Amino acid sequence: VFGTKMYAVPLLVTFCLVAGIQAATVLDSNAYVDGVLARTFPLTAGVTQFELPGTRFQVGSGGLITGILTNPLQVKLKRGVVTGLQHPYGLKRLGDCSVPTLKNGNITIACYITLDAVKVRYEGTYSSGTLLAAVHSFIVDGSLSNSKVYVEISALPGNMPALKAFNLLPTKVLLNYSRTPDVSAERLREFNNAVGAHVQKAFNVWLSGPLVQAVAYAVRVSPLPRL
Repeated sequence: VFGTKMYAVPLLVTFCLVAGIQAATVLDSNAYVDGVLARTFPLTAGVTQFELPGTRFQVGSGGLITGILTNPLQVKLKRGVVTGLQHPYGLKRLGDCSVPTLKNGNITIACYITLDAVKVRYEGTYSSGTLLAAVHSFIVDGSLSNSKVYVEISALPGNMPALKAFNLLPTKVLLNYSRTPDVSAERLREFNNAVGAHVQKAFNVWLSGPLVQAVAYAVRVSPLPRL
């Protein structure tokens, strides 16, 4: 009986140690995602900034406003520049990722990341739309507020991984002007709504195109933790 007890204890300890070494944890997932976002992504993206298309649009329809005859504003935004992609800014993990799990034969990690450090800057002009009207310049910075992106990465054991999901949850664009446009309060609301709509649309195009492609490439060259 004494010999049996002495034999069973080392066996149990050995089994626990082996299991502990082989099992991937949340820490492994976190370290993997942090490495992809902070090191691999900036290198494989190949650029420190992206460009977004500019646009022209009209704000308001003109007419009498509070007894004053006004013309619609003609607004022009030049090409926008996305910045904030490099460490220590860039894309950041939010909370803990999931433990690497085997799902449908694939090793899978799920995580949330934020884009709050990313900004887009547009240089623009506006005028009242008449030939003799003064043209005013401005700069507007757009950023996402409390942004949250669901990311899922998976791979067959022994194979390189692929980005399976990159879904931005509904968020709001914040605008910050170098100078407040010199227009009425009502026209300013219309101006902000129009600029905000364009920045939001440009962000969405960038997210679903150049950004997701760059992240997908960074994932493809970064092996997942072993189970």
